[in-house]
Amino acid sequence: MVSYFRLKGLRVMPSFALNSFRIERQLLSSDGLIGHSSGAKLADFEFWSVTVWRDEQALQAFVRTQPHTGIMEVMRPAVVRSEFIRWQVDGTSVPPDPKEAEARLRRKLAA
Repeated sequence: MVSYFRLKGLRVMPSFALNSFRIERQLLSSDGLIGHSSGAKLADFEFWSVTVWRDEQALQAFVRTQPHTGIMEVMRPAVVRSEFIRWQVDGTSVPPDPKEAEARLRRKLAA
């Protein structure tokens, strides 16, 4: 899954960075996470992460657990656009190719 966020601007980046670290700590202790990576285009205030989960239930458990749920609410006003792109991968495709993940993201943003 690719999670994408474009922020409103420079003023919200410190809060976004702090909350991203909090979510990464949560990710690393989440049951069902197979792997993750992240990327950014700082000049455009764009950030994305790629996560691979054992199944949908593991993903939803992460999404519905603190600090993720609270951070989503706090950061919502700072985000201009968000997108979530899901697709299935088999064991030989883990981790997903970062170029493929970004290509999927760019296609979605262009649509």
